[in-house]
Amino acid sequence: MNQAMLAKQYWKLIQNPNSLLARTLKSKFYPNCSLQEITTKPHHPWFWRSILNPGNVLLKDGKWLIGRGQNISLTDQYWFKSNSDSLSRFSLQNGTVADLLDQSSYSGNFDLIRAIYSHAQWSDIMAILYLKLPLLVTSWYGNIQLMGEVVLWGAANSTAKTKYGALQEAMVESVIKAMQHGFHTLLFLTTSRRLSQVLGQVTEPYLFEMTMLADISHLQQNGLIFKMYFVPMIVLAHVLFCC
Repeated sequence: MNQAMLAKQYWKLIQNPNSLLARTLKSKFYPNCSLQEITTKPHHPWFWRSILNPGNVLLKDGKWLIGRGQNISLTDQYWFKSNSDSLSRFSLQNGTVADLLDQSSYSGNFDLIRAIYSHAQWSDIMAILYLKLPLLVTSWYGNIQLMGEVVLWGAANSTAKTKYGALQEAMVESVIKAMQHGFHTLLFLTTSRRLSQVLGQVTEPYLFEMTMLADISHLQQNGLIFKMYFVPMIVLAHVLFCC
């Protein structure tokens, strides 16, 4: 059986739930649940079992677009698991992912997400929600408690054309936000060797790096104590996961 063709049919059912075919199949095979929740049974016809074949690698490789989350239930089997009591406490038994967003700014409701999900979950959720937000959202920052220490945590969009340019923007903005939150002594760990060398004055900066250096210098004149060190990705990932 052509797996690509079957995956395409599955995709059409997901994207066009009001089509005659989708409504017919739903009324017959899954009237009380979503297509993602259904499990095939031995008596189902072969074409239906083939479309929902869990062994189809094309279905496994598919990505779930969160968008603004109105159509994704917080109890969906593919969303992050949470304690039912946590959802009940905030009257979210029938809530959707949209309820985790501040709809006025389309940024993640950090305090609510932390109250409902574990540390490992909420950090992933914030990353997912933030990456799916429109570019009109500029940034989000907040204080969290990690191992008894107060840590500034956040995310930012960027219109920079390169990853390094986006990293420079994010670094300067996060320093400003940190100072606004009362932090004046900052330690940065970065996986960019170039960035650590430029800020450590180990190498000569390029012209496009001068603005970043001027911003940091100005902040240092206003009381900022700033250090940055290069850390390999594998080490940084270990530190983050241990926290």
